[in-house]
Amino acid sequence: MDEALLTDLRFHQLLLGFDQDLARSACTQGCRYCRGVLHSARYWRKPRGFPVGLGDEYRQRFSFCCAVKECRKRKTPTSLRFLGPKVYGAAIIVLVSVMRDGTVYFGTDKLPADQLTGKVKEQWGKLTDDDLDRIAGKRDQLAGRIQEAYGIEKDEVEKQIHEFEKRQKDQF
Repeated sequence: MDEALLTDLRFHQLLLGFDQDLARSACTQGCRYCRGVLHSARYWRKPRGFPVGLGDEYRQRFSFCCAVKECRKRKTPTSLRFLGPKVYGAAIIVLVSVMRDGTVYFGTDKLPADQLTGKVKEQWGKLTDDDLDRIAGKRDQLAGRIQEAYGIEKDEVEKQIHEFEKRQKDQF
C-alpha cells in the first residue's frame, strides 16, 4: 500500500464516511434482540496507523445501545477504521503478496463485472458466455479456457492475460 495514501487526510475522511454509513444502517435496523430503538454509545479506541493531527471523531468507534431498559444490548457495526488483530494479519499477508507479485485486475471490482466480461470477450472472442460464467473471474480458469479455445501454449496465454490486465490497470 502506498505510504502517501495512509498519511492522506482525504483517505481517512473517506473511511470515516464509510463507517458513518455503516453506523447509520445499523442504527436504523434497531436492536437485533428486541427491535428496540438504538442510542449512540460511542467509545474511544486507540488508533493504529493514523496520521498525526486527525480530530477526535477519528478516534471514536461507532456503537449503539438498546433503549429498552430490560434489554440494553450493545450493537457495534463493522468498521473500516478499526480492524481486529486477525484482520491486520490478513492485510499484511495481502500487502506482502501485492508488493512481491504485483496486483491482478482480472475479476476485481475495478470494472463492473459486465463491463469486464465485455472486455474479455473483445480480447478473446472465441470464449462463450457459458465459458465466462464458469470462469467467474478466476485467472487460472481463464488461462485454461484460452489455451483450449485457441490452442496456444501456457506461456503465451499468461503473457496475453498479463498484457490484458496491464491495459485494464492503465485505464483506471
